[in-house]
Amino acid sequence: MRVENISKHPDTIPTLARWHFDQWSDLYPNDTLESFTSDLRESLTEALVPSTWVLLDDDNVCWGSASIIEQDMTTNLELGPWLASVYIHSDLRGQRLGQRVVKTVMEEAAKAGLKELYLFTPGQEYFYQTLGWQTLKHERYQGQDVAIMKAELT
Repeated sequence: MRVENISKHPDTIPTLARWHFDQWSDLYPNDTLESFTSDLRESLTEALVPSTWVLLDDDNVCWGSASIIEQDMTTNLELGPWLASVYIHSDLRGQRLGQRVVKTVMEEAAKAGLKELYLFTPGQEYFYQTLGWQTLKHERYQGQDVAIMKAELT
């Protein structure tokens, strides 16, 4: 498995958009499958924000993703940029591939000069803590309890 920028693999966008929409549409009630697709297409540039990395096997089949975006919530607008769309297909969960994807994105962000990243998660706070993220606060967001977290990049 390897992690590469989505700009090299635009054919993964329809699959990722469907996975992301199915996983998180409740957190983005005004979004559609088309808007999830459009957001991923915005990552097809050389810019760091927004950008998306994909987890691929040896046959270039996509199994996961992670993105850096400017804003990920309708609250906490003073924070950013954000790690978002961290997704590993259910068939491969539990194999530390999520860690690999997140660490790769954090390393790419640090290389590009970012000092910090933020994220919110409705249920994976411990996972991110094991990767060095610190919880800033908890809040209710779109009907779910979420943790707002920060990573210092070095």
